[in-house]
Amino acid sequence: MNHSYEWDWARAEKDFLRAIELSPKYGTGHVFYAVYLNAMGRLAEAKGRFLEAQRLEPLSLPINVWLGMEYYYERDYDRSIEQLKKSIDIDAAFVNGHLMLGWPYLMKGMTREAVQEFRTARELSNNNPVTVAGHVFSLGAAGRRADARALMDTLLNASKTRHVSAHNLAIGYLGIGDTTSFFRELESTVDERAFIVSAGGLRVDPFFDFAGRDPRFAAIFAKTGLPPLEVRP
Repeated sequence: MNHSYEWDWARAEKDFLRAIELSPKYGTGHVFYAVYLNAMGRLAEAKGRFLEAQRLEPLSLPINVWLGMEYYYERDYDRSIEQLKKSIDIDAAFVNGHLMLGWPYLMKGMTREAVQEFRTARELSNNNPVTVAGHVFSLGAAGRRADARALMDTLLNASKTRHVSAHNLAIGYLGIGDTTSFFRELESTVDERAFIVSAGGLRVDPFFDFAGRDPRFAAIFAKTGLPPLEVRP
């Protein structure tokens, strides 16, 4: 609670360290602390914790994906792709493996591969909103704006009958080029205390690099109480 909702960052670190002290061989404990470290901007320490978690639980699908995403956060996209494929090698039906693999593909400009991974994740998850949002964004990045808008309409219609997080809506809106709605939903993401905030996504995810140059992003980020953002080029 101190980490994911209360946002008492100092107390959260003490809690994570105490948990690891009590159960040093529990891989997920290292993962949660690594997630916290990302939020603090301490990526090198975070990667060390993810590597330790993988050493403890080498066949854990979530841990393999988390490590792959850490390479993505470091902008080491080739290594991220290599690592994320390992989770799919273990289980080809693992939704998060396909979902997360789409992002480093996008950052490398490999839009065809990205679209395919998001589509696969969407089909495997029976249109879970997070996979639909990623698919919308990838279609937009691939220049398929009409397809992106049609799928975004599907996501918006779904939001009338089920919960669709503001974070997912933000991704979708950016995919169709609606930056005004993107920033509106991003602010709601922070107001909702969504996991992406406490997981450090707003700080470390390359997806937000463009936003870091916009004063609206700085104002939204300031609401988190996290250490200030570094100046982005």
